[in-house]
Amino acid sequence: MTPPPSVYTVRPSSKTLTRDQIADPKAMTNFAQMMQKAQKFKQKMQDLQDRAHQMEVQGEAGQGMVTCRMTGKHELKALKVDRSLIKADDAEVMEDLIIAAVNDARARAEKAMADETGRLMQEMGLPPNMDLPF
Repeated sequence: MTPPPSVYTVRPSSKTLTRDQIADPKAMTNFAQMMQKAQKFKQKMQDLQDRAHQMEVQGEAGQGMVTCRMTGKHELKALKVDRSLIKADDAEVMEDLIIAAVNDARARAEKAMADETGRLMQEMGLPPNMDLPF
């Protein structure tokens, strides 16, 4: 049986560490701090997702003739259509405005979530454009 290698590669930075460096108490303290920071970040992200369920945004189309309310999780909560749009022969116009209002609300919800996530990442000392695995 061959002994384990004396040098280990740590990803993603590909920084090479020796056995002595890995066993260094200071390195272990840094690792523990990093794990605590990761746990704190995970909790803050969970809180953000919980707030997204409660957050509501409004979308509109046709200069406010069609409005809708949507949660941060893209659940449609309300839809209002101006009575002047309700005509049997203009159904396509109303349908298009409903789609536009819902898409506007979805875009606003996504932007609000992206802004909140970026703010949270900045608080944690992470780059705002970092690709998260969730």
